[in-house]
Amino acid sequence: MGVTSSEISGESALSRCLAAIGEYAGLPPYVKPAAALTSTLHALFERLSQGQAHAVLTSLPSDVRQLVEAASLERHGMLAWQGGRAELFDRVGNDLGVAPASAELIASAVFRAVQQLLPSDVIGHVAQQLPHDLRDVWQAPVANATEDIAGDLDLLRQILDDIERSGVLSAGLTAREAFASVMCIFAQRLSGGDARDLFLGLPRTIRPFVERCMIERREEPTTFGFDELTANVAQELGTDLPDAEAIVESVFAAVTRALPQEEIDRVASQLPEDLRRLWLA
Repeated sequence: MGVTSSEISGESALSRCLAAIGEYAGLPPYVKPAAALTSTLHALFERLSQGQAHAVLTSLPSDVRQLVEAASLERHGMLAWQGGRAELFDRVGNDLGVAPASAELIASAVFRAVQQLLPSDVIGHVAQQLPHDLRDVWQAPVANATEDIAGDLDLLRQILDDIERSGVLSAGLTAREAFASVMCIFAQRLSGGDARDLFLGLPRTIRPFVERCMIERREEPTTFGFDELTANVAQELGTDLPDAEAIVESVFAAVTRALPQEEIDRVASQLPEDLRRLWLA
């Protein structure tokens, strides 16, 4: 039996899709493009209504559709999960065995590759079903992984240099230590979901400094204000309170210069007045 033109087209589409994922997703050696594709679409399908997930699936070229068919079948009878980008990255990361930072890049690359295969009306209908933060990921362009990391390296240097140049660090205390201490303690003031969102807003290159404390934590926030924050920072870094206050101010200033304004405002909305003023200063 001969190969039909649609099958040839499907095979070509699948090859292009996997090649694009391999180029832009920054995959570790143990994650193949096909696994990245199916894992991300599985998570996306669970976030959509069954009807919309079916519309996406049936709009894909035949070979791509066959590859991800299992993801659609597994959701038979399941309710869509409620959550945003942090939850989707958690699902993809847990499934593929990668950190949230890698899951973010993978999901973004898969979204871009898949959208090259979908009609514009299907892309728009998917966007309408997603919460704002996840819709931004669905709609945003993805940069080449090498270029993206280069930009994040610049932001890493900017944050650490800003803290160093502030003149608040005592002898023997590094900007990295100050950043990690302040952000790990500060993140406890946020809910687990808000802390993950803040973590994902940071440049990828600085996330490893705070990944464990901001991701592997309980969901409930700890209630405290500026005085408690600075006291905890002082205790952890072995400094007095005035120095700790200056360090907190310096880290906040450096971090907020590197964050999207939307993320800055979202964090501010969760803070008591004294911390909010300092965060937005």
